[in-house]
This record gives sequence, C-alpha cells and structure tokens, in this order.
Amino acid sequence: MKKKILIIGGNSSIARAYCKMFGSHYNIISTSSKNLKKSKLIHLDLESESSIIKFLNILGAKKFDRILVCSGIINGKNIKDTSFNEIQKVFQINAVGIIKIFTKIISNNTKKGTKIIFVTSISERKGSYDEVYAGSKGALSKFAKSIANNYGKKIRVNTIAPSVIEGTRMEKMMSRENINKIKNMTPNKKILKINDVGKIIEDLFNDHWDHTNGSVIDINGGLY
Repeated sequence: MKKKILIIGGNSSIARAYCKMFGSHYNIISTSSKNLKKSKLIHLDLESESSIIKFLNILGAKKFDRILVCSGIINGKNIKDTSFNEIQKVFQINAVGIIKIFTKIISNNTKKGTKIIFVTSISERKGSYDEVYAGSKGALSKFAKSIANNYGKKIRVNTIAPSVIEGTRMEKMMSRENINKIKNMTPNKKILKINDVGKIIEDLFNDHWDHTNGSVIDINGGLY
C-alpha cells in the first residue's frame, strides 16, 4: 500500500522536483498558493485564515505517513528597503501561516511514526542580506525544533537548510555575478542541484534516520 504524504507548498520548485522523482511512490495531497482551475493541488493561501480553515476542513482526520513543508517567499531586499506590508507577508507565508496549520495537523493528521520535514534556508543559519527572510525561516526552524521536543515520542521532525538551489525562484532572482560569487565562496565550488535536494528529502524520510529528530541538516557545500 502506498504511503500518504502531505505537501504544503506543492507549487514550489523543490516540491515539483520531488514529486517528479518520487510522486509515484505515494498517495499525495498537495497545496498550491495559486488557485488553478484544472490543478489537482488544493488551493491554500497562507495569508488568509479562512483559506487555512477551509484547507484544514478538507484534510479532516486524514492521517499522513509523511509531511513535507516547502512553502516560502523571498523579497531579496535589505530591511531598509522593506515595507511593513512586505514584512508581514513574508512572516505570514514563511512561518505564521504554517504554525496556524500545525495547531490542528499535530492532533488530527499525524500518527505514530509520522515523519515531517520543513525546508528552511542557509539564511536562517548564517544570516542574509534579506534579514526579514532569514528571520522568518529562523522562526520556522525553531518551531520545528519545539515540535520535535514536545511530540518526539510519536513523530519525527527535522529541518533541511539548503543554500542557493539551481533552478529555484531565488536563484533566478540573482545576477550571474552573485551566483558566481556564491559558487566561489563555497568550498566545493558548486551550486546545489534541485534533484539532489529531492533525493535528500526522500532519504531523510527513511527509517534509518529515526534517531535524527529536531535537527537542522545543512546542505550548503561547506559554506556554513
């Protein structure tokens, strides 16, 4: 029988790559921030409480073997150039909306042995030019750590913190000069490949990682 996986942020580059490689292994429920008429993804606006409540009602008491949280936005701005509304939006989508969802998911949609992976960023580990983005991802990481501490007898929760990933929106926002700068700063002189992130996620879901709980796993080629 196929395992059930919930993917929050199913229209993200990481989620799409992951599903392309491993989607056939699972019964998938996945969300999209975009309301696409012909899409199989469930619309979820993390800025809207009514959308969050509607989504939780759709989930009902479905139990998942695995949960992957990939949602996130980035402005790529220094805090001096960031508006109050932009700060609110980034934190709402990257952290607060997810936390609201998990107030119900923990009780209603997990079971003994459920494995949860949150995707954050190297920014929450070493800081970033975009302080707001780094702060929002740091908040999500500490939330994940707390869930692992409080519910570790039942579920396993870990976070991956990748550096810039080839083919993602963040990478596409960057100039070639900045990408080369990051590559040269990284000890292995490479940019992380998106399919490698997908493979790492799938491996981390496996039972041989069961003693890894509440951890932040750095995937950055030695940059941090």
